[in-house]
Amino acid sequence: MGNQIAVTALGSGPLKSYSDGGKLRVLATFGAERHPAFPDAPTFKEVGLDNVVFNAWVGLFLPKGVPPEVMERTRVAMRQVMTDPQILSIFAKAGSPAAYMDTPEFTQYVAEDTARLEKVVQVIGKIE
Repeated sequence: MGNQIAVTALGSGPLKSYSDGGKLRVLATFGAERHPAFPDAPTFKEVGLDNVVFNAWVGLFLPKGVPPEVMERTRVAMRQVMTDPQILSIFAKAGSPAAYMDTPEFTQYVAEDTARLEKVVQVIGKIE
């Protein structure tokens, strides 16, 4: 914002107000589909970089050994919070739309995304 950095890669939340205010231009987004906060910005895939897809995911993790009833109460509470229209509206207004997944779906998503990203890191030579 101070004309010190020509290009950066950040999450959508901190950038939305600057983009809306015309203080920065979003060149492309990392998702597989266009980001709802920046509908005019193409994805990297759209501009020919098919393998440049990155989604920031956040989850609630509990320690091993948590009693099943505590795990279930936590899952029910998070499902209620993350499907509440008012909460979803807050995320959307901040430029970070939420996508709720319960434990089985999120576990699978994390495993698949980790395997995909591990291959990317291997290609750029950062792990064996």
